[in-house]
This record gives sequence, C-alpha cells and structure tokens, in this order.
Amino acid sequence: MTFLPIAVIVLLLVSALLAASETALFALTRMEHTRERLSQPVRDAVLQLMKRPLESLIVAIGFNEACNVFAECLATIFFLTWLGPIGGYVSVPVMFALVLLFCDITPKTFALGFPGGIATITARPLASLTEIVHPVAKYLPHMKRHRGLSRFPKPSSNRCCAWARAWARLSRRSVR
Repeated sequence: MTFLPIAVIVLLLVSALLAASETALFALTRMEHTRERLSQPVRDAVLQLMKRPLESLIVAIGFNEACNVFAECLATIFFLTWLGPIGGYVSVPVMFALVLLFCDITPKTFALGFPGGIATITARPLASLTEIVHPVAKYLPHMKRHRGLSRFPKPSSNRCCAWARAWARLSRRSVR
C-alpha cells in the first residue's frame, strides 16, 4: 500500500522533468550562447535532439503523457483502497491539480527561465531514450497517411525546421 504513493510521486517527478526538458530544449534552439556554455556531452545530446525535433518532441510528450496516465491510475487505486468508493471522486481533482501545477505549468515556466540547467539534467537521458525509441517514433507522424486516414500532406524536413523556428520565436517572445 505504501508503494502506490511513492510510485505516484516518482512518476510525477519524471513527468515534470520531461515537460521541462521539452520546453528547455526548444528554448535552446535560439540561445546559442547558452548552448556554448554547456559541457560537451550535454551539447552533443542537445544537438542530437535538435537534429530530429519532431521525433524528440514525440518521445518527450509521449513519455510525459504515459507517466501522467500511470500516475493518475495508481493514485486512483490508492484513493479507492484508502477512502473506499468516494476515493475515485477524490482522486480526479487531486491528480488534476497536481499534474497541471507540478507536472506541466511550473516545470515549463522554470525551463523557460533556466533552459541550460534543465538541459544539463535531461538532455543525455532524453537523447538516449530517443535513440532507443527512434525506430518507432520516426513512423508515428506518418501512420495515418499510410492508412489513407489523413488529409494532411506528408511532412517535409522544411516543415519540421519551420515548426522548430516557430517554436523558438514563440519561446523568445514569452521570455521577454
């Protein structure tokens, strides 16, 4: 029983790190002076992630959402066993507030202010994870197109770069 709250806390911490790393990495696209101050292994990991921004984003957001869902499920089990049937109703607002505040808004705001520090912590593990998941992640954006379900055109590398530049412009505006 004591395992569930610990597992929820660990999953929420991992989710917060993934949310912060997503924001920090794309904030670093425009901060060359900050990237140059990073250590060489971290800089190499950041550059590796920036080579494939769409896949890096898929991995970060995908694992972030998986952590959130698992944490919410485990928290619901905990509250149901602790409080009984009312625990299901209690877990929804509690986990909503925790995930929104501590796993989404706060880490992303902190990452905009300190992208170098967040990248130092998360770039190498995220780059390793992206390499491991790369065979699957590279096909996710194209799956609907191959099934004929999407009316959107095939993404080109120029669009991915344009997307990363738009993300950098957006983060540049929010920092000012």
